[in-house]
Amino acid sequence: DLQLQTARKLRQLLPTNKEMLHLIQEKNWIPTLLSWLNLHDRPAVQMEALLALTNIAEQCAQQSYYQNQNGEKQISQNS
Repeated sequence: DLQLQTARKLRQLLPTNKEMLHLIQEKNWIPTLLSWLNLHDRPAVQMEALLALTNIAEQCAQQSYYQNQNGEKQISQNS
């Protein structure tokens, strides 16, 4: 089924392809994945959507962390 395959592919690609996060945000996939969490009669789609959203959150957190670390290093170097 297309929803399950799509959610699974997004989940699998996120950890290995850093550009996917930008593409997912650009193509507005997050609201779609969130809506798939409401498919109570489709637990496999729910699980894949949840895992994809978890990977998205992890990627966002990592990017924020590295941006903050780089910002602190630049501030320290300029002091």
